[in-house]
Amino acid sequence: VKLETTMADASSTSSGGHSIGTHNGAFHCDEVLACVMLRHTAQFSDCPIVRTRDPEVLAGCTIVVDVGGVYEPQNLRFDHHQRGFTEVFGNGFNTKLSSAGLVYKHFGQ
Repeated sequence: VKLETTMADASSTSSGGHSIGTHNGAFHCDEVLACVMLRHTAQFSDCPIVRTRDPEVLAGCTIVVDVGGVYEPQNLRFDHHQRGFTEVFGNGFNTKLSSAGLVYKHFGQ
């Protein structure tokens, strides 16, 4: 997995302007797994991973996981830290999802 910690414009990457955004600092299993799963999709296979908490840099990322304070799958934003978050997988599974769970729910097969 290609990791890129940058404050640069996330749209200037070599993958046609696409990038995966997540938080910088200590990493956790949920965003690592989310990024790995995304890198196994055709859409995000060559995307660099931009690690930052800068909202302006994250806004330039194609998809953002585990940071940003919103869960908006239609906008490719997959955070689970916001107050009032209740998303579960469904089908009898009632555990709240992490960012990896959210990515799997929307991209898994």
